[in-house]
Amino acid sequence: MTFKQSSVIIALSILMVCAITQSVSALTLVRAGKPQAVIIVDDKTADTVKRAANELQSYVKQVSGALLPIISDASAAPSSQSLIFVGESAGTRERGLVSTDLKPDGYHAVVTTKWMAILGHDYSGVPIYGFRNPWRYQEVYNEDLKLGAFGEAGTLYGVYHFLENACGVRWYMHGKLGEVVPSRKTITIAEGKYDKAPDFTYRYTWFCDFNIAPDEAQWFRHIGYGAPAPVQIIHSFDLLLSTRPELKETHPEYFALIGGQRDFANLSTIIGNGNLCLSNPDVAKEWIAYIDDYFTNHPEQKVFALSPNDGMVKICECADCQAQLSPELGETGKFSNYIWRFVDKVARGVGEKFPDRLVGCIAYESYNSPPNKIDKLSPNTAVMICKSRGSYTDAEYHKKMDAAISNWRKKTVNVYCWEYYLYSWPPWRALPVAFPHIIAQDLKKIRGLSQGEFIESESCQPSDEPGQTWGHINYPGMAHLDHYITARCLWDADTDVDKLLNEYYTLFYGPAQKDMKQFWTLTESIWNKKTDGYPINVYTSAHIQELNSCLELAKQHTAKGSVYRQRIELIDNEFAKGRAKMFGTEGRKPPVMTIRQNDSIVHLGSNLMQPAWQNCNSVGFINKDGSPSDIATLLYATSDPEALLFTFISNEPSITKLKAAATKRDQITRPGLWEDDSVELYLSPNPDNRSDCYQFIVNSKGVLLDMHRSGIAVGKNDSKWNSHVQTKAWKESDRWIVQLRIPFKDLGITEPFAGKKLAANFYRNRYCGKSATQSCWAPIPTTPKYSPDLFGTLTIGGE
Repeated sequence: MTFKQSSVIIALSILMVCAITQSVSALTLVRAGKPQAVIIVDDKTADTVKRAANELQSYVKQVSGALLPIISDASAAPSSQSLIFVGESAGTRERGLVSTDLKPDGYHAVVTTKWMAILGHDYSGVPIYGFRNPWRYQEVYNEDLKLGAFGEAGTLYGVYHFLENACGVRWYMHGKLGEVVPSRKTITIAEGKYDKAPDFTYRYTWFCDFNIAPDEAQWFRHIGYGAPAPVQIIHSFDLLLSTRPELKETHPEYFALIGGQRDFANLSTIIGNGNLCLSNPDVAKEWIAYIDDYFTNHPEQKVFALSPNDGMVKICECADCQAQLSPELGETGKFSNYIWRFVDKVARGVGEKFPDRLVGCIAYESYNSPPNKIDKLSPNTAVMICKSRGSYTDAEYHKKMDAAISNWRKKTVNVYCWEYYLYSWPPWRALPVAFPHIIAQDLKKIRGLSQGEFIESESCQPSDEPGQTWGHINYPGMAHLDHYITARCLWDADTDVDKLLNEYYTLFYGPAQKDMKQFWTLTESIWNKKTDGYPINVYTSAHIQELNSCLELAKQHTAKGSVYRQRIELIDNEFAKGRAKMFGTEGRKPPVMTIRQNDSIVHLGSNLMQPAWQNCNSVGFINKDGSPSDIATLLYATSDPEALLFTFISNEPSITKLKAAATKRDQITRPGLWEDDSVELYLSPNPDNRSDCYQFIVNSKGVLLDMHRSGIAVGKNDSKWNSHVQTKAWKESDRWIVQLRIPFKDLGITEPFAGKKLAANFYRNRYCGKSATQSCWAPIPTTPKYSPDLFGTLTIGGE
């Protein structure tokens, strides 16, 4: 059947796996563009049910031209009209239809020759939101639409599936451009009945803030995302001190002992507000009381987060805590028994008063692996496993995560996943990323093991792209396909992804379907061959050119101004930025620089005209993507017999707006050094072991952060390592200058002989009242500046 047919009979089960009984009889809702039915909805029903009725009316009109009236009393309907019951009402109860036997977000659909009904589990209380991002009110609820991410909405999903299957409506992307609305003058539905509920109860993706992005918020529900309540499992140890600051004075023993000090800030974690001594029984009692109070005041909530602060590199150093370390579990499990024993203890305490509520912790960093000294966790303990199915191109990682999910499931039935779809962030921003078959295969495999997932996929407002806005999907052309496929497979893990994709190519791109199928198939093929995390090593020039050719052909095969051309142009305009970035860096060799030894620099200071500086090598900085920087930064490098010396000259047209909030050495809690106008150095003394790296940040006032990084992963950074670096910084009318003297011994270099090589990179972090931009010596089109494989090379030369 095609969209050009004016009369069609479609069973509701075309794209759904469901139990259905069907006869040759049918119900006609619209005939020859004229309404043949009225919509019945209880005027005191839930907001989502009212929305379901209004959207049913709106899309049927768009499809057929017929406006189906909405009334609240079935007895007021003309006898000549069929009845469409939306949500529970007196009319559905008279017909013996109830929703109490449904699974979460599930619905019943019944069609007879005289009437039809769609009703499900529907939440009707106050908006549901969590206590911190990304589940706060503004992120999950839109007041104007009266639409939220949470609260069961079975009737709404039932109506959306009806519009898809009986009317041919599709929502491939947010906004009107993302909709497919065919023309059908007659809408007739075969008699039958069935039940449907999603395979995964929790389906929450954070790709927008509901309050400021109404189109994206509606798309969230259109394609099936949602959940009864937020599974807000995230870092939370900081809550204890932020809500009860007096504990520093009254109970300092609650906090982790690190280097002889109690950790009230960030002695052992990247995020501040303290780490805890989990072997202290009173700490567990404190949390039990805290969580009991939360559930008492928030009966709509089902889960409370109990997880260490982000970037926990150490645990409490008291003897009782240290005895719980598990080095036999490796880097991903050395803290597992320690953390999960505590979470389990608190969960059991909370369960005494709230047996139906969950206490959840993320399986993350050094407590990602299941504990080996706990057979079963408390029945009300939940785990949120951090994983990235987009990285399943790495077979070893894929195998590891499959095993982790299976093993965690043996500990508790309350398993969830934290997924990462951060492909609107660098380094993948503006590049096509698609892995639909990986998505479908993974969700089919973990159905029954995982209850659902949180997908971290928010966009941001990059300072060099002022047209983009925080809280919206900023690259919908690149992002929509994976989100759509994921949503469909979360509802039905048996979805035929090839059938779904072929329908998408046909309906979304019309006459350009072959070209766009080639574009997305090639995109997936490129991704499936990915072996590392750098676009420069994933997309070749040939790939970029072939993808570009697909888009050019697609535009040629569509009429200018047509909806198909507009969709292709959206993708092409986004990809244009990616093409420019890739052609700017693809094939570029890491830079090299020789550092000449110079004995005549005896101290740091403002005399840059001394011959020692004027005669040493200098380089200008470029943007991370390899393009020229609009604001110049110049680096001079030299050495004396005992140290490396660097001078950074940073031109600044807005010198009065320099940001230098950090005032203390190694200040990483906000305001942290990394948020200041600063220069940043990475030095790896052994180019063959680049992950052994020394990092230095100096702001425009000369405040220093020095750190020894012994690995790429967060959690292996020793921020308490202190060098003997000397710094000098000053401002002039249109520039600021930083100098450093870094002793070779601080870098573990005992013999700085001529020809000695180091891997290195240098950055300028520019704020000046705006979001940060970076320029650098070695271009790195990736999110992390710390990308050792792409560092340049310094060679210590002769005189």
